[in-house]
Amino acid sequence: MIGLHTADQVRTAERALMATLPPGTLMQRAATGLADDPGLGLAGRAATGLRVVLLGRRWPPHWRAWA
Repeated sequence: MIGLHTADQVRTAERALMATLPPGTLMQRAATGLADDPGLGLAGRAATGLRVVLLGRRWPPHWRAWA
């Protein structure tokens, strides 16, 4: 069974971890993990049409160029 967490629980855990890491590290780890996950079949492919879940109220400032 996959454990589920509320958005507030995820935000609290991320805040605590981000406070101990250089800026952008957590996002880089998440992106690398997603791209390298063989179960998703994304290695070496574009993620066109992939469904993702985004948590948060607004985009981080460094994402504005991508929006």
